[in-house]
Amino acid sequence: MNRIGPLFVMQKMPAGFSPPGKDWKYSMITPDGVIFGQTGGKNSAGMVFCMECHAAAEDTDHLLFMPDEYRAKM
Repeated sequence: MNRIGPLFVMQKMPAGFSPPGKDWKYSMITPDGVIFGQTGGKNSAGMVFCMECHAAAEDTDHLLFMPDEYRAKM
């Protein structure tokens, strides 16, 4: 059975928005269009897991990329 999952969004915000999160705003939207949470907004505490995981990519501004060997070659 195929199921539609949530939509995760990252938006770079002005400096000072979220210093621990490198000023990224994380949002999660459920399949029915309801906002589950947003950094600095509704259910902000529920979105901390996004920031914690992306913090592992300190050298790429918290952006996670597929390793080169798994990327499509064009």
